[in-house]
Amino acid sequence: MKTILNNLKQLSAIKKLLKDIFHGHNLSIIGMIVFQVIAGVAPVVSTWVNGKLIDHIIKINLVPKSTLTIFILLVASAVFCLILMELAITLNNFFSDYFQNLIYYKIHYRLLEVISSYPTHGLRDSPKANQQIALSRQQAESISEHVTLLCSIFLVLCSLTFSFILCISIAWWIPWILVGTMIPLLYARTSIEHKLWNVKEAYGETFNKLHLHDLVLTNPEYSKDIRLYNMHSKLLQNWSILYKEFFQSINKARLKGAIKVTILSLISGIGLFTSFGYVAYQALYGTISIGQLSFLLGIIIYLKSNLSFLLYNSSDIIRALLSATPLMSLLELPKPVIAQPTYLNRSKIPLIVFEDVTFTYPGASIPAIKELNFILEEGESLAIVGENGSGKSTLIKLLCRLYEPTSGKIYWNGRDIASLDFNAYRDKLAVLFQDFACFPLSVRDNILVGCKKNENKYIYSLLDQVDLGFLKNELDHFLTKRAQDGLDLSGGQWQRLAIARLLATIPHSEVLVFDEPTSALDPQAEHKMLMLLGKIIQKKTSIVISHRLALCRITNNILVMDKGKFIEYGNHEKLIQQKKGAYCRMFTSQAQWYKV
Repeated sequence: MKTILNNLKQLSAIKKLLKDIFHGHNLSIIGMIVFQVIAGVAPVVSTWVNGKLIDHIIKINLVPKSTLTIFILLVASAVFCLILMELAITLNNFFSDYFQNLIYYKIHYRLLEVISSYPTHGLRDSPKANQQIALSRQQAESISEHVTLLCSIFLVLCSLTFSFILCISIAWWIPWILVGTMIPLLYARTSIEHKLWNVKEAYGETFNKLHLHDLVLTNPEYSKDIRLYNMHSKLLQNWSILYKEFFQSINKARLKGAIKVTILSLISGIGLFTSFGYVAYQALYGTISIGQLSFLLGIIIYLKSNLSFLLYNSSDIIRALLSATPLMSLLELPKPVIAQPTYLNRSKIPLIVFEDVTFTYPGASIPAIKELNFILEEGESLAIVGENGSGKSTLIKLLCRLYEPTSGKIYWNGRDIASLDFNAYRDKLAVLFQDFACFPLSVRDNILVGCKKNENKYIYSLLDQVDLGFLKNELDHFLTKRAQDGLDLSGGQWQRLAIARLLATIPHSEVLVFDEPTSALDPQAEHKMLMLLGKIIQKKTSIVISHRLALCRITNNILVMDKGKFIEYGNHEKLIQQKKGAYCRMFTSQAQWYKV
C-alpha cells in the first residue's frame, strides 16, 4: 500500500509540470489519442474478422451454393483493418516522437531556468541541491524517452479494453484469470523499481562527483594542467572507482529482483495454460467453431502479450515517475522571501550601510565576516584591502545579495536590501568580480550581457576604451576554439573584455564594484586601465578591492580588513603614516620591488 501511495504522490507531483508542457497542444493530443485508439482496436477487430472468415470458408466448402457476398465483405474488412492499423501506427509514431522532443525541450529548459535564475548563490553551495541537480541532469533525457513508451502503453490499454469486452462475451472468466495471475508479478516489479531508485538516491553525491570528474576531464579550461601534470590516469581511476561502486550496488539489487520475478512468472503461466486448455477442450467437443477457436486463441495470446507488455514496462513508468522526483524538488524549491521593509534610523541617510553584519558560509564553522560596520556615502570611492581570506570578496557577495547575512543588516538609501526586489536592486550595481566569467559566446554577447544597447558603434567605443580594437570585426565570433572560427583570448584580454562588460552597465548603475580589476594585466595595460578607472571612479560611487595597492591612491578612503573585520580606515596619506599599521606594511612591502 505504501508503494502505491508513493506512486500516486509522484504522479500528483508532476501533474503541474505536464500541464505546463502540453499547454497549447490540445489538437495534437486529441489527434494522438484518436490514432492510438484506432491502432489499439484494429488488431482485435482484425482477429475477430479473421475468425468469421475461416468459418465462412468452411461453410462455402460444405455448402457450395453459399453466397460469396459475405465472403468478399469479410476479405475486404480484413484488408481494411490491416491498412487502417498501419496508417494509425504510422501517425501515432509521428505524434509520440513530436511529444518526446517537446517534453525534452520543456524539461531541459525548466531545469536550466531554475539553476540559472535562482536569486542567490547559495543553491550551488548546497550539497543536497547539487545532488538533485546531478540526478536531474542524468534523468531529464530518460523522462522524455519514456513518452514513446507511454504512448505505446495507452495504445495497448485501448486494445486490451476491447479484447476484454469481446473475450468476456464468449468466456467471461478467461481475461480475469489472466489478470489475476499477473498481479503478484506487477506488485513485485513495482517494489523492485522503488528499491533500485533508493539505491540511485543513496548515490546522489556519487553522481555529483562523477559529473565533476567529467567536467575536469572534458572541459578545455583544465586541459593544459591535466596534460602537464599527467593527471588523466588518476582522474580516470577515480571516475572508474566511483562508478563501479554504484554499479555493484545497483546490480546486486537487480539480481535479487530478477530471481523474485522469475519465480512469479511461473505462477502467471498457470493462467495461460488454463485458458488454452479450456478453449482446446471446447473445440475438441464441437462446442465452438474453428473460426471461434482461431479467434479465442488469438485473443488469449493478444491479451497475454499486452498484459506482459504492461507488466514489464510498468517498471519504466515507475522509473520515470521516480526520476521526476529530484527535478520536481528543484522546480518547487522555495526562493528567498522578500522581507518586510525596515529602515535605517538616522537623520542623514548614507547610500550604503553595513550594520553588525556577520556571515558564515554554508557548512563552515568560522564566520567569513564578523560584526562588520561601515558607511559608504553617495559619490564616495572606497578601496578595501587585506590579505587573502580576510573577507573582501565575501563582503561584495553580500552587497550583491548573492548571499544573505547570517545576522545584521545591509541598507541601501536607508532601506534594508532584503526587502528590495532582487533584479531591481542588482540593476543599481555594476560589478567586476575577481573570478569574472569567460562566456563561450560571441564577443557581442560577452560585452552586452547586462546592457540593452546593441549598436555596433556603441560596442566599438567600449572596445576602444579597453584597448581591444582588434575585436571590432569579430563581434559575432564565439570566444572558444570549440566553435567554428572561434577565437581564443589571453587572460589579460579576457579581463579587459570583462571591464568593457562593466562599462556597458555603467549608465544605469548607481554603484561600481571592482574586485581585482587589473590582476591579469601587464604593467603597460595596467597603467592604461588605472587611468581609465580613475576617471570612472570620480563620477560614480565606487568600491575597489585589490592587492595592487596603487589602486588605493585613486580612491577617497581605504578600509583594511583582517579575519572578517575592519582594522584600519582612512585615506592613503593618513594610513601610510601609521608605520606599524597593516596598510603601511603591505604598501611598503609591495613598493620595494619597484625601486630602481
